[in-house]
Amino acid sequence: MLKEAVLTLAVLLRDFEVEAVDGRVALGQGITLQVTSPMRLRVRPRGAVGQGPGAGPGTGPAHSNTPKPTSG
Repeated sequence: MLKEAVLTLAVLLRDFEVEAVDGRVALGQGITLQVTSPMRLRVRPRGAVGQGPGAGPGTGPAHSNTPKPTSG
């Protein structure tokens, strides 16, 4: 379950820009930083304007091993 959550977060952060709406994010100290209160986020797709979600790096047609036809 943790691996799926890490992978999902990595894909979201690759394709989308995340920004805190309310300014500072309250964090608690520990071995890892933990958010101590709810926070609002603004999420925008990365990539060129008008391409929509998923237009960021690493997207596009899938790679194919099918040979291309040759003329002749």
